[in-house]
Amino acid sequence: MTLDDAQPNDIDELPLIRNSAARLLSGREHSQFELQRKLTQKGFQSALIAQVIAEFQEANLQSDRRYAESLIRSAYNKGKGPTFITQTLHQHDIELSDIHSLIYKDEWDWYELARKVREKRFGDALPTDFHQTQKQKRFLQYRGFSSSHINEAFHS
Repeated sequence: MTLDDAQPNDIDELPLIRNSAARLLSGREHSQFELQRKLTQKGFQSALIAQVIAEFQEANLQSDRRYAESLIRSAYNKGKGPTFITQTLHQHDIELSDIHSLIYKDEWDWYELARKVREKRFGDALPTDFHQTQKQKRFLQYRGFSSSHINEAFHS
């Protein structure tokens, strides 16, 4: 829908949608999917929301890549692994071709993070019994670490 196709009420609604989107984005990064969902919940028309989101993307006010980078940084700082991050990005319909390269940048040491998360939760000493080892491995798996990250956390 373009402005030429818009009805008078639609033109009145566009500034409201822009304002709502700007307010949402001023607090933190939002994915396109998340922004669409929140604006739809406010009762705005889908076609007008899509138009505003496209405008915001063109002006670089909304970026799924920036959202992904922000999510990775936040999840890393909370002790979440790359599997958790990948699943979260897919839940937000983010299909960036370079998700893998963003997650596995040199600045993120997933092996070290898995070790730190294990030690924070269970202490420095490695478990000696099978059941405790499995419990700790399940915990790390739940946090989103891969088996190679988990295994390395037990060989420090």
